[in-house]
Amino acid sequence: KIVSSTGTANSGTTLSASNAWVGVIATFTTAAVSAKLVRVQGTVTGVYTSGTSFPVTQATAPTNGNLNIMTVTTRRGLGPPAETVSSISQTGVTWSKVTNLVNGAQDAEIWVGVVGAGASASITVTLTDAPGSAMGQVAEYSGLFTSGFTDVTASTSGTSTTPSTGTTAATTAVNELWIGSITTLVA
Repeated sequence: KIVSSTGTANSGTTLSASNAWVGVIATFTTAAVSAKLVRVQGTVTGVYTSGTSFPVTQATAPTNGNLNIMTVTTRRGLGPPAETVSSISQTGVTWSKVTNLVNGAQDAEIWVGVVGAGASASITVTLTDAPGSAMGQVAEYSGLFTSGFTDVTASTSGTSTTPSTGTTAATTAVNELWIGSITTLVA
């Protein structure tokens, strides 16, 4: 599978053939074929303003046994290479990196947080250095495995009007959640 964009940046700027981009994708396996995958909390965004970290705050504290899945993108500050995520912290949630790709001045990452008891809604994303820009988007899901949750990943980068995440290998489960992220440098 592959996720690709339409060639228009978030700002509405049309991408040119000289725009560099990087994309990543990961699939997450449902706890059982009959398990109901539910997006418990929709996507919330945190945006970097200064320093080497930034907050992302969920509407409510996530539920024990669920997964938080976050995409983070950064663009060069002092680099290259682009600044990357060194850690994500949240009380009661154990975070780990699923995949990332750095392409010179930019980075795209996918992280997963296994929610335990007493979780808070406040998340801190810590970067390796101060970026030019960065943002994180998180959503909470139920019905996914809380260990061995990742099935396949892919990543790619390039320079064109059609950024993509890369093509994954065949998935091993019938029901899976697909999460992708693409970042571009628009001149």
